Amino acid sequence: MNNYINLINKNNLIINKITIKGNSIIINTESGKYVIKKYKDINIYDYLLSRDFNYFPKIIDYDSDYMLTEYIEEIEYDIDEKASDLFKLLSLLHSKTSYYITVSSDEYKELYERIKNNLDDLNNYYNNIFINSLNIEYPSPALYLIEKNISIFFSAINYLYFKLDEWYKKAINNNKKRVCTLYNNIDLNNLLKSREKTYLLSLDNTITDTPILDLYNFYKKYGDSFSFESLLESYEKVFPLSKEEKELLIILICIPDKVVINNSINYIYKIKKSINKAYYLANLLNSKEEERTSTHEDKDNK
Repeated sequence: MNNYINLINKNNLIINKITIKGNSIIINTESGKYVIKKYKDINIYDYLLSRDFNYFPKIIDYDSDYMLTEYIEEIEYDIDEKASDLFKLLSLLHSKTSYYITVSSDEYKELYERIKNNLDDLNNYYNNIFINSLNIEYPSPALYLIEKNISIFFSAINYLYFKLDEWYKKAINNNKKRVCTLYNNIDLNNLLKSREKTYLLSLDNTITDTPILDLYNFYKKYGDSFSFESLLESYEKVFPLSKEEKELLIILICIPDKVVINNSINYIYKIKKSINKAYYLANLLNSKEEERTSTHEDKDNK
């Protein structure tokens, strides 16, 4: 308590009770409840307020290490609605802080090579599994599952090579990049809802980069739990992605898993899950291609 006693004394708070919740300290005082927690940089809060983004608990006071904020009485509600609320806040955060920067072709080249190396690694991995499986007369359940469905991984990887090259040819000629403040701390537990408002907690990880990173990180963590396409659609009603941003996001989320061969029950379940995901992503890629083809045909017929 000695670390933040000065902050308490400075605000003339008389504490009746202290509750530790995660990284936060909830204090009951004669004047009400407050929260004390460590923070990294007060400037991010000042910046967001200057951009008319105030979806975080009100800061009452702070010193060099700790901040004192209002206490929010949280309400519990449906997890699907919570995911939707997170996307709404991300869209507002991104839209209110976005701007364009000048970039060199080297930045796009580095990103292209990083994704391509990832695809190369996956392609080699599944090639080795396929070649080695030819010499195994009685494959294990895990190997049999992968062997039976390995074509979907090769299909996705080969198509992503094509989509990545297609994206890169356009990106390399673009010296402008849209960036914004990223929340960079995707976790539904960091969203808090009161009867009046929804709040983001833990803003210490914010960075400035392309908006699709927050969306990609959500997909990596929760992609199989929610309808990502529906969430993205609601996000774009507030902050539409450019064609190039959306193409890159689709490429990133459609990269298949590297499935580990393990015959435990838990891993068999994970393998089935990764295979189902690969089929879903292959269908997603095909549907996006059909949308694009249909759009081009409509333009040609006009």
